[in-house]
Amino acid sequence: MKINEVKQEVFYGGDAWISFNGSKRDVEQLFEKTQHFISQDKDISVDVKIERKKRTLNANAYMWVLLGNMAEELDADKEELYRNYIRRYGQYVILKMTNKAIDRHIEDWEGRGIGWFSDLLGPTQQEGFSNIISYYGSSTYKSDEMAKVISQIVDDSKELGLETLTPNELQLMMKEEENE
Repeated sequence: MKINEVKQEVFYGGDAWISFNGSKRDVEQLFEKTQHFISQDKDISVDVKIERKKRTLNANAYMWVLLGNMAEELDADKEELYRNYIRRYGQYVILKMTNKAIDRHIEDWEGRGIGWFSDLLGPTQQEGFSNIISYYGSSTYKSDEMAKVISQIVDDSKELGLETLTPNELQLMMKEEENE
C-alpha cells in the first residue's frame, strides 16, 4: 500500500491511534484484512518499508533461461546453480541466535522461496549460540544488485560456450530495468 500521509493521535493514559492516507482501494483492503484477523482474535503486526522500484521480469526471466541452459550443459540442478550464485554474489545477513532457534529460523526463512536459504557458520564464543548466514532471494534485489548476479551468470555461460545476449543487448535490458 502506498501511503500518502500518516497521522498520530495520543490519548490520556498512553493509548494511541495511527492513521494512514492512501488510495481508497488499498485502505479498504488493509482495513478488511486487519478486521478479519482481529475478529479471529489474532495478534497482528505492521511493517512499514520504503517503496522501491521492482525489477522487470525480463532480467529475471533471462537469468532463469541462462541457468536452465547451464544446468543442461553441466548436468546440474538449475535451482542449486541459482543458490550458488546467490551464495557467491547475492545479499545476505549474518545472525547470532540461540541454537534452539536455528531450525525454526531456517524453516521460516526458507519458506519464502528458492533463493532464501541459510548456512550455519558455527558456534560463537557465547555458550548455546551460533552464527548463521541467511541469504535473501533475488526477488528482493534492486536493479544494481540483480545486475551483479546476472553479469556473473552471463560470464560463466560464455565460458561454457552458451549463447548469451550481446553486451549491448544486456546493457539495454538492464538500463530498461532501471528506468521502469
